[in-house]
Amino acid sequence: FGSRHTNRPLRRFRHATTGHIAAAMALTKEEDIQKMLVCKTHLGTRNCDHRMKRYVFRRTVDGIHIIHLGKTWEKIMVAA
Repeated sequence: FGSRHTNRPLRRFRHATTGHIAAAMALTKEEDIQKMLVCKTHLGTRNCDHRMKRYVFRRTVDGIHIIHLGKTWEKIMVAA
């Protein structure tokens, strides 16, 4: 009974911590994407390789490809 009783608060604490981490990551993601926008990292070139097509958000009238910053941020986090 004693060990089972002491594990319950830890489980609740573990879930609360996971929620806080997710909220912090969402805030960090938004801040990082804002910084990438300011630095104009979303602007690509006119030439687009077939391997990059899944990361292109859209193409402007001038033919410049706009990079999807959400996917870029996710790949940076995987690499980090």
